[in-house]
Amino acid sequence: MQVVSQQPDFQNSGNTHLFQVCHGDIKLENILITSWNWVLLADFASFKPTYLPEDNPGDYSYFFDASRRRTCYIAPERFIQTLNPDGSSQVLLPEESLRKGDLTPAMDIFSAGCALTELFNEVHDAPFDLSELLAYCSSEDNDFKHLDNLEDPDIRELIRSMSERNPARRQSAEVYLAQERNRVFPEYFYSFLQPYMLIFSAAPILSPDEKISRLRKDMQNIIKILRTDIGEEKGSVESGDGDWKEREEDGGDSENSEADGLVIITALVTSCIRGLHHCTSKLHCLDMLLELAVHTSSETILDRILPYVIHLVRDPFPRVRVRAIHTVTNCLELVKSVPCSDANIFPEYVLPGLAAV
Repeated sequence: MQVVSQQPDFQNSGNTHLFQVCHGDIKLENILITSWNWVLLADFASFKPTYLPEDNPGDYSYFFDASRRRTCYIAPERFIQTLNPDGSSQVLLPEESLRKGDLTPAMDIFSAGCALTELFNEVHDAPFDLSELLAYCSSEDNDFKHLDNLEDPDIRELIRSMSERNPARRQSAEVYLAQERNRVFPEYFYSFLQPYMLIFSAAPILSPDEKISRLRKDMQNIIKILRTDIGEEKGSVESGDGDWKEREEDGGDSENSEADGLVIITALVTSCIRGLHHCTSKLHCLDMLLELAVHTSSETILDRILPYVIHLVRDPFPRVRVRAIHTVTNCLELVKSVPCSDANIFPEYVLPGLAAV
């Protein structure tokens, strides 16, 4: 899971809190991601109870566990003790007040931290179920055991802060965005990528052909912006007729110079392919995919670019089919290493894909 895909989630959460709207039930089931990696929050839970009795799981099961995954991302301060140790009633709030009350941004921050923990955990193990969260609420220490499975120290510290038991010690989404700039989140998220991706996600929604036209005009500048820290040039692609110039080799490891931000741009381009109607748009799309292939890794070419190019090999337009075959050839020439999982890519995928021509 790339850190890059988490940026829109924080950005949306931050904007929501700026408008004084809290979600109330952030969990993986309520985080939607588009085909071009734009993240949206769904199912705002203002109708659900803010506070829950810790000794009665009925409300939790009804309102917050409809999927029966048994995960619990509810902030600790939302659980209220209603019984004394001897079993007698200790109603701190009227029953109606248990259901109502103001949600706070800190509650959403805790839930977002739990969601990120599950995403970044290699085994995708949920950090809490209900009993584990209640134990975490009553524990004296602030031990969050699932953090031990996170390899990146910056992400570990970010999630540790977001999952603090004391809501006063959690920061706002806006503060986290500023704090993690150039640490968890690269600079180009802030200066370019998030504002640029918003163009394709905000009203008026562009058609796939319009998106490709816009990307075609911007592609050279996009590559330049996202690769400003890379000194060596790996090659170039002629934009007019699709001719390809082999990237220069300078003895370095070309795989290490990949700009990770271009992986997201690649997803944006490929998300439009099945909705394209015009021959020109498809030709431009193939040109852009080849240009992106020049600047990305072998893994990206094999997993994220090649399947879409082979899809266009069967396109109704003859010009598109011809350009797609040339693009397949040039992309494969850029591949410098093949993982074991793709060892049979030619007999099992590439050659059958070209056989239909």
